[in-house]
Amino acid sequence: MVSRLKCFGSDRRINRSLPHSACCSRIGMPSLQRCMKRGLLVLSSAVKASNSPIMRAARSNAASAAPRRLTIGSGITPASRALACTETRGRFARGFTLAEMAVVLVIVALLIAGMVLPLSAQQDIRARQETEKTLADIREALLGYAVANGRLPRPAASATDGAERAATCASDADCSGFIPWAALGVSKLDGWNKLIRYSVTPAYANAAITMTTVANRTVQTRDSAGTAQYLAGQATCNTTNQCIPAIVFSQGKNNWGTTEAGVALPDASATNADEDANEDGTTTHTNYFSRLPTSDTGTTGGEFDDLVVWLPTTILINRLITSGKLP
Repeated sequence: MVSRLKCFGSDRRINRSLPHSACCSRIGMPSLQRCMKRGLLVLSSAVKASNSPIMRAARSNAASAAPRRLTIGSGITPASRALACTETRGRFARGFTLAEMAVVLVIVALLIAGMVLPLSAQQDIRARQETEKTLADIREALLGYAVANGRLPRPAASATDGAERAATCASDADCSGFIPWAALGVSKLDGWNKLIRYSVTPAYANAAITMTTVANRTVQTRDSAGTAQYLAGQATCNTTNQCIPAIVFSQGKNNWGTTEAGVALPDASATNADEDANEDGTTTHTNYFSRLPTSDTGTTGGEFDDLVVWLPTTILINRLITSGKLP
């Protein structure tokens, strides 16, 4: 049973079997002195009762399950009386010391510092995934445009005008630029807010596509030795060995690119040869590179983070046949 003692102006609880009539906090007590004497007599009786064989056995059985409580002996002093009136608060009532708080702050600071790089990496991953989805959507839009118009669209009129270039392409360079986002109804930006690039075979954009129209775009990669290998198309493109009608690519996070406002971003590297090739289509605007991303400037072709997709001739012709545009 839990009873209360009002000692030295404090209302505290102690875990003792005290009769309620011994409570010093009862209103109407003549004086604090008589209250204390009566409390001491009751406490003394409780201590004697607690030393009985039955109580000792009960305490032994409960020792492992119950927290240790205050033991009040027969030699009670003013200090022990004050202690008896103090509530057993337990370990969790203690506050933190300054040293403990300092350790906690150091640990929190280290955890926050360790999260900076992972957060940056997660942002890059999200930007790359967003770009991959945008490129896939554009490829589907190109197929839809071909089905509706019998040909592929020419590049955008400019970096700020998403309409299709009005004039026909007189050269491969004329058919290399930005995706005509307004004509296709697609996003014009990649995950890093750079304009999506587009290069199309002039014969596929100037007139209706036929079964004998020759595509001349190619895509290369590099093997483990750094040697350039054709990933799509080949050195010679003809009706027997078709190459790629169109290529769509993002210039990635680093180096090259054009902002939404049409501002060209400079190349910040002197070793990214394959990214340079994508910027100008290897001068002829027909050959492009697609590789796994790397920041190693010493590798053949240099660092690389461009994302490249292309429209295979077989898929385009099949879609045109299915839609009835080709026999």
